Amino acid sequence: MTDTANEQISRFESFLNSDPSNVALGRDLIALYFQNGLFEKAIGTFQEASSELKKDPMIAFNLGNCFLATGQYSQAKECFQITYSVHPEEPAVTYNLAYSEFALKEFESARDHLSTILESWTQVPNSLLVLARCLHHLGDLENALEYVDQYLSEFDDAEAKGLKGLLLVDLGKDEAAIELISADEQSYLATLESAIAYSSATIALHDVESASKATEKAIQEYPEVGRLWSNQAQIDMLRLDLDTALVSLGNATKYMPNHIGTWHLLGWSLIMKDRHEEAMDAFLQAKELNRNFADTYGGIAVVDVHQNNLEEAKTNIKRAMGLDKDCIPGLYAQALVKEREGNKAEAEKIMQRVTSQDSFKNSQNYLPFVMQSLKGVK
Repeated sequence: MTDTANEQISRFESFLNSDPSNVALGRDLIALYFQNGLFEKAIGTFQEASSELKKDPMIAFNLGNCFLATGQYSQAKECFQITYSVHPEEPAVTYNLAYSEFALKEFESARDHLSTILESWTQVPNSLLVLARCLHHLGDLENALEYVDQYLSEFDDAEAKGLKGLLLVDLGKDEAAIELISADEQSYLATLESAIAYSSATIALHDVESASKATEKAIQEYPEVGRLWSNQAQIDMLRLDLDTALVSLGNATKYMPNHIGTWHLLGWSLIMKDRHEEAMDAFLQAKELNRNFADTYGGIAVVDVHQNNLEEAKTNIKRAMGLDKDCIPGLYAQALVKEREGNKAEAEKIMQRVTSQDSFKNSQNYLPFVMQSLKGVK
């Protein structure tokens, strides 16, 4: 900060101390704080300011920006709501409010706010990317991809390409993702999303060598990202290195504790190691996250069978199949029960139903590999 700016700030602070309700002075001072990166000082000063200053939309906007800069998203949201109540027509105000909501994982509210500024998105270009990310979290992948493509029609940058690559992967378009994100190290490591996309796409296409190299480098660059560790675990499993897979899954669940699929992967890995009590714990953790997911009950049922609790297994199979009549883990558990009961023919018939499903044949589904590695019905 220059001496001139420092002197100006000191002078304005003195004036405001003498006239604490002077909104014009407050606006000038907080603008100076923000322009010079004095975010904490701005927060400390204006949290204790008079109500006249706190309610001013321009002061609230700059204070919200200071909260954003320091990662205090709830407080930022409160500030932007004050400004938005007065100036809902301003795209920048709407965007900042929506961005705070996005950071707080309030994806539906962020989506709704961002949708109101679509016609003026070029004034705040990142609004399209944040909207796409909201839709990604909400499972609306096709529309998310459309918004990223709209952004890329005007701007060409690595962040948008990485997001598009990740959307393509989650849509099962792995070859298109790889084509978009060059195998050149500088390209796929350019952003976190491109690193995840390239790693995930190469795994889905069973290019273990490329996947291993890419994922290792991605983890070195982004060591605290659960999805990358989950990818590493899948590579470890494909190499039949279950001990290393369990270490990778430990990191995956540490950094991504709310991802049901990773708990499922941990559960199946533990089943393959005959560590059934721990496998049950993993599936129960997934159940805590979402009690209406069929694959969770199917996994629990498989553990029940291995623990010789056939009646419990049947109960959990019924729950799984009630949620999804084609639930692969549920059907697999059902086949194991029939096999334990001595009905081999019925067990094989159920497994034929499993292996004929498109979702079972999907390149991203690890369950065929797991089931081929387990004892019992093939």
